[in-house]
Amino acid sequence: MRIYIILFLLLSQLCLQAQIADSVKIIGKVGPDSGVTWIPDKADMRLVPYNEGENIYLTSVNSDGTFSIKVAVNNTGLYDLKYKGYKVSLLLTPAEPFCKVIIKTDAKQDVHLMKISGSRENDAYRIFKRESIAFRDLMRDIKTECAANEKNCEAKFKKQFTSQNELMEYLKSGYKGTYTANVLADLGEVPELTAGTPLPAQLQATFFDAANLTDSLLYRTPDLNNKISAYLDFVADTTAPGRLQFIQHLMDRVKGKKEAQKGLLTTLFNNFLDDYREPFIQSLVQWANSHASLGNDQPVLAAKIKLVANLLPGLPAPDVTGENLDQQTQNLLATAKNNQLTVLIFWESDCPHCRKAMPDFIRLYNQYHAKGLEVFAVSLDSNKDKWKLFIANNHLTWTNIVLPDNSSAHADYFIQYTPTVVLIDNKGHIVKRFMSVEDLGKNIAAVLGD
Repeated sequence: MRIYIILFLLLSQLCLQAQIADSVKIIGKVGPDSGVTWIPDKADMRLVPYNEGENIYLTSVNSDGTFSIKVAVNNTGLYDLKYKGYKVSLLLTPAEPFCKVIIKTDAKQDVHLMKISGSRENDAYRIFKRESIAFRDLMRDIKTECAANEKNCEAKFKKQFTSQNELMEYLKSGYKGTYTANVLADLGEVPELTAGTPLPAQLQATFFDAANLTDSLLYRTPDLNNKISAYLDFVADTTAPGRLQFIQHLMDRVKGKKEAQKGLLTTLFNNFLDDYREPFIQSLVQWANSHASLGNDQPVLAAKIKLVANLLPGLPAPDVTGENLDQQTQNLLATAKNNQLTVLIFWESDCPHCRKAMPDFIRLYNQYHAKGLEVFAVSLDSNKDKWKLFIANNHLTWTNIVLPDNSSAHADYFIQYTPTVVLIDNKGHIVKRFMSVEDLGKNIAAVLGD
């Protein structure tokens, strides 16, 4: 009996240690500048994870400005600590059970400093992020200064590449044991340059060679995504064969590693969508169609890719039906066929990004309406009174509808945020789906002229 009790106590102690090791306590204080009185308010402290599906933590700030949040952390992960519209990024890991945050406010109670204190993990990560920004600037310079046939360009940038690698080695040795040293430093390394070979060609061939893409921890932060963006913006072969080869090359690197395959493919998918890389989306769809096992291995991602595959240029636009201000039924395709070009806009009256973009929508409508442009604005508002008031206050004279409750338009057009804009021609075909509001004008001009 005594042996069982001892075993029970040992197991309990191990479980307690595991529980402690798998949680991180964020402690901090909101304090005023010297000579300023801080008045407690009702603003909450919110901790939002980078990784989808993980918990969001919400806590109140105490009357003395202190706060604490206990977070279950099984693996290293990135979080945003948000307070009154301001935020600081935190790298949390079971290796550091405590993380201290200092927040300073001015006389107007506005935040002007959010600082992480006493964390080797976050000190190392801050250095890495700063160098990542410098590396992106370096890639921009290379694209600007290095023609594809310039064989001596590597001499101009060899010093910067050497400095980049020396800093990664410093992180590995000086911050040994941290996530940055163990995982990200390899990602930050750049290829050793070879004299006499065009630099763009070298980068295309070796850009990701140092990164351990099979390490599932690499997908816990956005840093791989940022490096992919640097590659696509400044280095990549953007021809159709080049795009497909890029996807295949990276996926070959994680072959047989299911978690890494899921992380890498999700990263590529989100990057292409978030940065409106429509040609790369087309290539990803092509790649997915040639891998029949994707639906079994990653059913959610496969379903998303299938939805996106129906929204590529040249394909029929899904119809959208709703009621206008006069409660009359309006159809997208009927509107499109009566105009040279139609801008389909999904928006909400309370959406700050929609409000910011609305003057540009109005300007483009006024500029191109006489040339055959129509706007078909689909409101996702649940409050029709707010919808009507916004239309009246902003004098929106184009086609305005609100969706019925049973509408499938959200899924049909893969709406992840508002505003979302789609260009549709007079045959009812998609001209462009994945584009930013900022690029809308040039895409309209490409069809209707300046």
